[in-house]
Amino acid sequence: MKYFLLATANRKYGLPFEEVEFGVLKKGILSCSAKDAKILVKAHGALVSEITEEVYNDFKKKEPVLTSTTQLRTVYQDPLKDPNAVYAEKAEVVQASPSAKASDLVTIGDVVVDDPLSETE
Repeated sequence: MKYFLLATANRKYGLPFEEVEFGVLKKGILSCSAKDAKILVKAHGALVSEITEEVYNDFKKKEPVLTSTTQLRTVYQDPLKDPNAVYAEKAEVVQASPSAKASDLVTIGDVVVDDPLSETE
């Protein structure tokens, strides 16, 4: 048996293969007979590279892992506000119970308003 690492998993190589993750790239691995291996290398050349059985088995055992990507932390934002603006937090208003009646605090009196049009006659 011969074992190969395929450059990309998006291509048809003429033989069934398994898709594996190689870092962040999707590649393929396959095992085939020596006769099929000659045809594969002749047809696809640099797109296939021979690997050992040990490497092939390691790829088969490998769990898919995110190696080069990080999870982004998402934060809820109000869609009606500008994301680049800095908004002040509203202070909590504490209402104290009034110590005096409103009528004692406010005095209402009469006001005399002069009519400027009456002087121009």
